[in-house]
Amino acid sequence: MENRFKDSFTLRDLEDAGCGADIIERFVCLEKDKKTKEQLRMLTRHRHRLLDNAHKAQKELDCLDYIVRLLKKEDSAAEYREKQPEKNL
Repeated sequence: MENRFKDSFTLRDLEDAGCGADIIERFVCLEKDKKTKEQLRMLTRHRHRLLDNAHKAQKELDCLDYIVRLLKKEDSAAEYREKQPEKNL
């Protein structure tokens, strides 16, 4: 591999970015062939997949937070009712 690859980043950086062995292997082949534009396209696709996963996870967290808020609200209301004296009608 060229110095630009070794100096700019390492294979570890690709691993840390969530790239699997297949992506890294392809990336290295593209590096040897000096196909920078294809490398950039490949990394952009990987970035989009990661971002899609992050958005999906955020939506799931939002749903969980909503359920937790509902349960807490329901629990607080039940506690409040229990503390109120009964009214005789």
